[in-house]
Amino acid sequence: MRAFGGVPITALANPLNVAPAELARLAERAGTSLYTSSYLARLEAMRVLALTVLNGNAKATGHDAVELWLRRMGGPAAVAA
Repeated sequence: MRAFGGVPITALANPLNVAPAELARLAERAGTSLYTSSYLARLEAMRVLALTVLNGNAKATGHDAVELWLRRMGGPAAVAA
């Protein structure tokens, strides 16, 4: 597509990086810091979100760390809500 400057979308967002096994490796490496690390929030937000959705944690499950992370990713207005 012209919007991608003639580059295939797979060159911009490698689908292998969000394969379930790769997301599981990310979660394993991150451990308990998956939803608290500012480093992961800056550099891996889309993959953490993909993992969250894949695992079904995006819906209200009472998992405070997930909810807090989702609010932080939404920005200041979401945190105030």
